Amino acid sequence: MNVQRTVRIRFSCAPEDIVYINGVIDSYGNLGLMRTLDKKGYNCAVYSTEGVYKTVLLILEALREEGAGIGDIETETTESVEIQL
Repeated sequence: MNVQRTVRIRFSCAPEDIVYINGVIDSYGNLGLMRTLDKKGYNCAVYSTEGVYKTVLLILEALREEGAGIGDIETETTESVEIQL
């Protein structure tokens, strides 16, 4: 059994880009799960694992460079998750 820690990637997001960013993250498959944390402040998070979170960061940076309203990207390691291979 492999144990990995969950990484929460928090960021601010323009309201008109939330669905687009979520769609891009989903399209890659198994990179993470995006959630809106604060609808009024448009703060979002992607929950990922230690093994792939850097890919999520690269995607968010690329989307920001393309003009998506993404700001204040922060990472935080949270609980451990057991992964059965």
